[in-house]
Amino acid sequence: MYTGEGSIDDYVYTLVDYDNLDLEAGTWQVFDSVSGSGEVRQGSGNVRTLVTGTYETLEVDSNAFEVNFKRELELPVLPNVQFGYRYSEDSQSSDRLRHSPTGIDLNGILVNSARIDPAYASQGDFFGVTINGFAGAGAGAGAGSGWYALDVDAINSAAVATLGTVNPDPVRGEIPVVVPSSGLIARGGQQSAGLVYDVDLNTSAAYLMADLDFNVANLPVQGNVGVRYVNSEQDASAPFYAFGATDINNPEDRHVKNSYDYFLPSLNLAMDVTEDVRLRVAYSEMMSRPKVRAATPSTSVTTRTGEAIVVLPGADVDPFTAQAYDISLEWYNREGSAVTFALFRKDIDNFFTLVGSCDQDLLAGYGLNMGSLSMVGDSCITGGADSFDAIDPNYIAAGNEVNISQVQNIDSRIKVQGYELSIQQNLNCLPYPWNGFGGIINYSKTSEDAPLNAQISGISDDTYNVIGYDEQGQFGIGLSTNCRSDYELESVGTFNGEGNKNVKAAGRVDMSAFYNITKNFGESLKGYNLKKTLYEEYQDVEFQPRSTHYDGRTVVLQGKYNFF
Repeated sequence: MYTGEGSIDDYVYTLVDYDNLDLEAGTWQVFDSVSGSGEVRQGSGNVRTLVTGTYETLEVDSNAFEVNFKRELELPVLPNVQFGYRYSEDSQSSDRLRHSPTGIDLNGILVNSARIDPAYASQGDFFGVTINGFAGAGAGAGAGSGWYALDVDAINSAAVATLGTVNPDPVRGEIPVVVPSSGLIARGGQQSAGLVYDVDLNTSAAYLMADLDFNVANLPVQGNVGVRYVNSEQDASAPFYAFGATDINNPEDRHVKNSYDYFLPSLNLAMDVTEDVRLRVAYSEMMSRPKVRAATPSTSVTTRTGEAIVVLPGADVDPFTAQAYDISLEWYNREGSAVTFALFRKDIDNFFTLVGSCDQDLLAGYGLNMGSLSMVGDSCITGGADSFDAIDPNYIAAGNEVNISQVQNIDSRIKVQGYELSIQQNLNCLPYPWNGFGGIINYSKTSEDAPLNAQISGISDDTYNVIGYDEQGQFGIGLSTNCRSDYELESVGTFNGEGNKNVKAAGRVDMSAFYNITKNFGESLKGYNLKKTLYEEYQDVEFQPRSTHYDGRTVVLQGKYNFF
């Protein structure tokens, strides 16, 4: 495989001798007891298949009560005051099971005749003919191309029909569980299930806000000042599969409780410096909670050759808070036109992110014993003697690497600041046919001062938008382009390790036009992503791509008629 080193045009992936794969050359394994593996081998050879897929349910319930009041005061500075209260109850329940081949017999089912062309075999080349098609359409089951697909529904139905007696895991004693969506047996090793939890969040919030109207040096000032109070109580629970416990079928339900309250003031003022120049200033404080599925109460322990991966509960993290400062100067040079320049800054405290650790006392606080831990170079290594030794001494061996992570609040302050310039001009002051032209140019520059382990996702250093349009009575057309520099994605690790994922810098062009044929009937034409821009993700460096999305060009023709 060759990634193209940043250019999708040069991407190459070649399969060698895959056409000679024989699915009937040996006997497929049959497992009669619960296993954490999804792999099935064909005899003693290297041919294997993976039964995978995840069954997840997420139930969300939200109820709220809200009341608001407004009182006219008729005072010189405070024309009115508003206040209100809101109470909400939110709950989230998540369950997760992973498929396994346990109990099914693939012999006579996973055979050569089960191979079919990939579903996309007849759809031609990829990425707008940038990448040649490889499915082998019309060649018969991908012959000559090395690519095949399977009729998963048919194979799954036949495999479920062979399901025999499944015994508990011989080491952990874990009993079999059927996955509702497929009828297959779920994989064992619920220590690694992760997203199995229940969360209840009750929030009370009240606010008080007053409008302002006064003069400073004979210049009119309007705005508002207020404060918001938020109090939240959270109760999160998840099954705790005690590491090394013999009774994995009856886990303890552990609760992680957290409560917090905040007073959040705000001030917004606008001064008319002249008839066409306005100065705005604003200050506000805010808070933001983590997403429940990113900071669950679950404890997850996963092992693979030479390594144990531990994810500790993150449901007890507090929201991060931010102080926002904004100032802008606006010049309304003609009707429908404006030139604005704004400065902004946010000071973010108590930010939460995934933090690595090699602290055995931290593990002990959650009932885990991975043996004596020490840092060897950049790796956390166990000296052995863990709590699983009594059941399986080889599950984690001395010298294995232990990767421990947890969503935690950090002490460092993060500063995000920048400026924005926007120019919007309506050229109706010009003679026909130029009086229908206009445009908007917007550019923003953002910088971030933060520790490497606490970068805020989704922020581009440079972003700009350009819009041009012409509207003449019944007809109008506009073109827009928007571009942004590369930015980091919100992620907690990848299959290749814990490097951050980023989105490559890109821009796109859109178009919109309309024609009102009569007073009641009109047509519109819209075009999206006219240049067929790709969305590309990479890990750490552009030479290590992770995914590329091709959306192509979309054209929409619409007609509209008003009956009244």
